[in-house]
Amino acid sequence: MGEAIYYLKAQGCDAKTLEAINAFIKEGHKAEDWWQDHRPLGFGKTNEQLTCDKFWEYFKTNFPTV
Repeated sequence: MGEAIYYLKAQGCDAKTLEAINAFIKEGHKAEDWWQDHRPLGFGKTNEQLTCDKFWEYFKTNFPTV
C-alpha cells in the first residue's frame, strides 16, 4: 500500500493555532509508527499480540487527539 501526501494551507492562523496543528501532525506520525509496529497477522515488528480492546485502550491513552 502506498502513502499519500496531504497539504494544509493555513491562512490567518496565529502562532498558538499553528503550534497545535503541528503537535497534532507529530502525534499522528507517532500513532502511525506505533500502529505499524503492532499490526495484526504478524506484519508488525513486535511479537506482542493485542486484542482489539487492548489496542484501543493504549491508542486512546497515548494518542488522544488523533
